[in-house]
Amino acid sequence: MLAPSLDVQIELDRIQKECEKLRRSHELFLAETNTETKEAYGSMMALVLHGVYAGIERVLRDIVRYFDGQLPVGSDWHAKLLVRACNPNPGVREAVISERTAAELGNLRSFSRLVESIYQSSLDFNRVSSMSERALNVVPAVINEIEGFTQSKHGPDL
Repeated sequence: MLAPSLDVQIELDRIQKECEKLRRSHELFLAETNTETKEAYGSMMALVLHGVYAGIERVLRDIVRYFDGQLPVGSDWHAKLLVRACNPNPGVREAVISERTAAELGNLRSFSRLVESIYQSSLDFNRVSSMSERALNVVPAVINEIEGFTQSKHGPDL
């Protein structure tokens, strides 16, 4: 396995471990009745969600940089990365993820940016819970699509 492919797999493994933390935190959040403890679980979920998205973004960034030679630029490069990843680069690579997955990741990206920019006390914990559920549904698809891409005809090159 070439180093870039190994790096992608290591990051995907980390993302899967973080999703297990997210799943456990979400279950505890839903079961908790004490308000302060529930908020602590909510804050933990928000932080893990942010980390999960950041990991996915690192993987997509590495793949796009490797194949396309450069990353999108500009203040909206994060959104452009998702667009680039769900579109093939003719003669260079297939689409890395589906358009549906990119749309779901766009929601997770927006939430991740929100978590970066506000105080934990300002979080809407019901929204955090909802985003956790969405992430737990979409991340396995993301991982499958990325692994499918790396194991396709591009696998030996990555």
